[in-house]
Amino acid sequence: MNISGIYVKAWPADLPSVQQRLETVSGVEVHMTTEDGGLVVTVETDDVGTMADTVTNMQHMEGVLSATLVYHHDEQDLQPYAPTPFTPTGGVQ
Repeated sequence: MNISGIYVKAWPADLPSVQQRLETVSGVEVHMTTEDGGLVVTVETDDVGTMADTVTNMQHMEGVLSATLVYHHDEQDLQPYAPTPFTPTGGVQ
């Protein structure tokens, strides 16, 4: 699961419609708005690609000036890092 914090800036006059459109997007939750057109949003997705597509789509929404990734956490089932042992293959003479 990917959890991302996004700061969206919209035209103040478009704030209600932008908020409404954002809230229809799967995995998106609007937590706060400001009078000057700011929205604090989280996005929860299954993979990084879907998260990136969601943020890109936010940037192209009517009334949106910008959508900026502020925080990202990836909870993939990662294996611990084990470096590959170095094996010389000849070298320079």
